[in-house]
Amino acid sequence: MTEWNEPENRGHLPTERRPHGGHDLDELSTTDCVDRLIDAQRPAVDAVAGASTALAALADDTVAAIRDGGRLIYLGAGTS
Repeated sequence: MTEWNEPENRGHLPTERRPHGGHDLDELSTTDCVDRLIDAQRPAVDAVAGASTALAALADDTVAAIRDGGRLIYLGAGTS
């Protein structure tokens, strides 16, 4: 039997902290809650906005590679 160890505390990482303004979501109207969650995603969109040309080129190169018999292996973890 494999022993399970508690994962390392990662609370110091920004991605593992409660989002700013996320402490009272249960007290908001549904619309206000959705608006706040959308606003929380804006920094991520802004962070990649300047890379749109490079991302499009990557997508085109990926399509070409798949058409030539290559494959895409997609990995991800967690939420956005």
